[in-house]
Amino acid sequence: DLFRRMFDILSADGVRIVMITHELEDIPSCVDRVIMIKEGRKIADGSKKDVLTDAKLSELYDSDIEVTVDEHAYHMRIRGDA
Repeated sequence: DLFRRMFDILSADGVRIVMITHELEDIPSCVDRVIMIKEGRKIADGSKKDVLTDAKLSELYDSDIEVTVDEHAYHMRIRGDA
């Protein structure tokens, strides 16, 4: 979509972008750093691979979270939900 293409183009040009989201699916592929904040405190900081994990998202949301990745985005769901 246009949003992701814009991020990819700006990133390729060396432009740094700060983005805030609560939706993993919104995170563009070009994002190279994620900072996770809970109750105003940083609880994780690093690459998508290192930060967007089952354990860290479970801590963030106080739920048993499962993270999956496809060619387009990261996805999460609460374990046990259909």
